[in-house]
Amino acid sequence: MNYLELCIKESLRLYPPAAFFARTIIEDFQCERYLIPAGTTFIVSSYTVHRDPAVYSKPEHFIPERFEPTASMNRNPFAFIPFSAGPRNCIGQRFAMMELKIFLATILRRYEIRSLTKRECIRLNFALISKSHTPISIQFTRRNVDKSQ
Repeated sequence: MNYLELCIKESLRLYPPAAFFARTIIEDFQCERYLIPAGTTFIVSSYTVHRDPAVYSKPEHFIPERFEPTASMNRNPFAFIPFSAGPRNCIGQRFAMMELKIFLATILRRYEIRSLTKRECIRLNFALISKSHTPISIQFTRRNVDKSQ
């Protein structure tokens, strides 16, 4: 289950459910040489944040181990924001993670899953919720599970 959580987090890093979200700046904010005045609506792209090569080496690769506790202890907590961040983050994120773990563990106990669609063929649609613009074909192969377990 621990490794499953690492895989879920890495999947959420690569394909965050909300690819972007907006926040209103409540006080003037200096960002390097730019002054962003209070009242400005700021769009945060979690999709882009999660692919920052200064934070994630090989950002386009699927590497679940990057979420091992020792590997992520010095990472800025705002470098991984699949459910937004701060005081207005998703209130259902814990429930979503628990639901994902239970669902995937149940399916993976019985089936081996393989994508028939190559990753480079997937075209994303960044609407309110991220989804694929193109169909993704997957193959389920029943595992040989001992019935006595």
